[in-house]
Amino acid sequence: MTAAEYLAAERLSDIRHEFFDGAIFAMAGASKAHNQISSNLVRVIGNALLDKSCNVYSSDMRVKSDRANKYSYPDVVATCKEVRFEGDAEDTLLNPLLIIEILSDSTEGYDRGDKFFH
Repeated sequence: MTAAEYLAAERLSDIRHEFFDGAIFAMAGASKAHNQISSNLVRVIGNALLDKSCNVYSSDMRVKSDRANKYSYPDVVATCKEVRFEGDAEDTLLNPLLIIEILSDSTEGYDRGDKFFH
């Protein structure tokens, strides 16, 4: 699958998928604890950045990594100053300043390994 085909399908999908080098992977749901940690981080980081030209996004903001030919949905993303998106839809962030992944038992190896590297 090409990146363009992935984006077209993803924008119509009810569930989120990550894309890596032509392959797509369905995203699993998160636990109560995972959601609470994510919500707290978005709130605390957002409050800390209120007086700055920064934005904080939750796990629904897709991020593109050109070098890895990858699209993913980090748990928390922040960017400052000029926010750049791929295309006009403003749903794929190109210049994150901060990416946070909340580890879980089932994804810790991938999150600390290949996902961190990408």
